[in-house]
Amino acid sequence: MSRQTDFTLSRRQILGGIGTVSIASVGAGVGTRAYFSDQETFTNNELTAGELDLKVDWQQTYNGDPVNAFPDGDGDDVQDEIETRQEIASDAGLPIDSPSVETAFREQFADVPDDRTAPLIQLDDLKPGDEGEVTFSLHLFDNPGYIWLGSSNQSHAEGGFTEPELDDIDEVDSRDTPPEDREGDLIDRIEATIWYDDGDNQQQDGETTLVSGTLRTVLCRLGAGLALDADPSTETRDCFAGDTTRHLGLRWSLPVDHANEVQSDSVTFDLGFATEQCRHNDGASAPFADAIVTPEGSIQSAVDAASPGDVIKLRAGTYAEQVVIDTPLALVGEGRGETVVESPESLGTSYDRPQRDGGTATESPVVFVDGTDAELCSLTVDGARNAGDNRNFSGIGLRNANARIVDVETVRTTNDPFAGAQHGNGIAAFNTDGTARRVAVRESTVHDYQKTGVVGEGDGLTMIVADTTVTGQGATDENGQNGVQISGGAAGYLFRNVVTDNVYTGATFTATGVIGVDAAGITLSENRLASNQFGLAASGTDVVAHRNDFENDVSATLSFPPAGVVNYGGGDVDARRNWWGDASGPSEPYGSGTGTDPVTGATPDGSGAGVVGARWDPFLTSPVTQ
Repeated sequence: MSRQTDFTLSRRQILGGIGTVSIASVGAGVGTRAYFSDQETFTNNELTAGELDLKVDWQQTYNGDPVNAFPDGDGDDVQDEIETRQEIASDAGLPIDSPSVETAFREQFADVPDDRTAPLIQLDDLKPGDEGEVTFSLHLFDNPGYIWLGSSNQSHAEGGFTEPELDDIDEVDSRDTPPEDREGDLIDRIEATIWYDDGDNQQQDGETTLVSGTLRTVLCRLGAGLALDADPSTETRDCFAGDTTRHLGLRWSLPVDHANEVQSDSVTFDLGFATEQCRHNDGASAPFADAIVTPEGSIQSAVDAASPGDVIKLRAGTYAEQVVIDTPLALVGEGRGETVVESPESLGTSYDRPQRDGGTATESPVVFVDGTDAELCSLTVDGARNAGDNRNFSGIGLRNANARIVDVETVRTTNDPFAGAQHGNGIAAFNTDGTARRVAVRESTVHDYQKTGVVGEGDGLTMIVADTTVTGQGATDENGQNGVQISGGAAGYLFRNVVTDNVYTGATFTATGVIGVDAAGITLSENRLASNQFGLAASGTDVVAHRNDFENDVSATLSFPPAGVVNYGGGDVDARRNWWGDASGPSEPYGSGTGTDPVTGATPDGSGAGVVGARWDPFLTSPVTQ
């Protein structure tokens, strides 16, 4: 009953596309390429009720200058003016309803790949500070249809290390990682936005954004497909009328600041459109996903039925269930606060985790990734304050897993009310068998937790936390909270995070923004650690913390005065080249000699955050993150 037109590279590659977009750096620059491809597929064609014909044209700019267009008959990179049917008919002396006029009108637009065999975008020397934009005009002919934009075949890698890149602290992890496992930094440094454009290649007030963020977040959302709307001003999704044109803009930019780490990195992904006729369809399908779940259904049922590598699209709404993932797959929601996985009162699945002291701990996660690879994207996990009935409660729990957690919120992982019980974590990853694994938390929000925001523990685990906000309860005598904990043989890498409001007003214990306990090592760069009792604390852990902001603007009365960096001993803490909240440098909150730089012998006699047992000389005289 329908005919579907896909810009298509195959199901697993993508239902359609604009084609492969690869971004790869050469020396200090970045090159970008995109290919188009087109393939039509037919369903139920023995009873074909009509046709859908989707064509495109485009104009691309680079730093404001035109660099590529279609149609472009004179090769000047500026799109030719599109003639109307009336103009074509008048020029040819034909009636406007002539088939020849219609054919000539449609031939102005691209059928790919026949009309596009060279790269769409060719930028051989992209520099930090550069930006680009491409506006696609979508032309849907014949029947009304729904349209989706999606992406797949996403990959990114560390191509190598230039000399400036080797000096960048963000590259410490990658230097010790086999080349085939290096993700690179480019995908996290490019900012991207997709919006409904009016055709002028510029986003203006009143033009609706579909998705924006780093390229990683944008691609994460596109992995399950974005449903385009013929009228985004209405609450419901509207079908695109036949013989209609709409414009879609894609803008990207590479910031100037701190760009050494992207040199030689690469990013590759496919983009594409899929169409489906409106008649006899409601637009509820998701051509770029393998399964769709609505709030009336069950995420767990979709997970249980999934094949390895499947993408499961979660529609907006609240899902009151525990989710256990033991097959490699991706869960992609409609956004934080839009798609919510909420804890039921009792969690049916838990596991016993061996502890380093020989005992065991029973872990109870709302979303549990168990012994597999997974990606969680654009959703909220709400603990609903059910920690009291579930031992060692966490919003997202991972055991012996590789995972990417992107654009995810965890909230209310506490007792009801918030209490002193030493559990209730936002995200908790445990490695129990020593096998090398990696868990990355990126562009996420962790707040309203009871004990710790993010935990990474266990030999062999690499825990990456980047571009994430972790917020504690503020001053409280109920619980000594920690924002991020790396412990028990795990290695931690923390970049560009904001960790605040972990303050304990009771006796004996303290609260900390970032804490390392018997960790394999922690690296921090460009983090803001503010309003914590201790910004960074380490016990039995080597730490390298450069170019961070330590600010202890805590006004509460504390048994242990606030400090920016505290080394309890058993490891070396290198906290040079940081901002301590004041241009005069760090202070010494625990008596003479406790803050003396162990290498230079400098005395911390400034007015900034305190330092104990760590290197700190030299220091920065202005903030890094503001």
